[in-house]
Amino acid sequence: TRLKMNPQEVIRATTTTAARAVVREASVGTLAPGRKGDAVIWAASDYAHVMYHFGVNHAMTVIKNGQVVVKNLPPKCFVH
Repeated sequence: TRLKMNPQEVIRATTTTAARAVVREASVGTLAPGRKGDAVIWAASDYAHVMYHFGVNHAMTVIKNGQVVVKNLPPKCFVH
């Protein structure tokens, strides 16, 4: 953790804080009624898994404006 951030802080920095930084927090950055409905479903046992397994595309499903736009198989590192 070079930036001295835990996984929860990293997720917040790349979602709600990022939306606020570009003045779009009213429409993106969190999942809530009235928001755009953008989300990523990760192939991970928990949110910290992605931070500690670099170089792997963990995104299984990507949703933009409420529609699935990417559907992947789980990465090999996650298949047991």
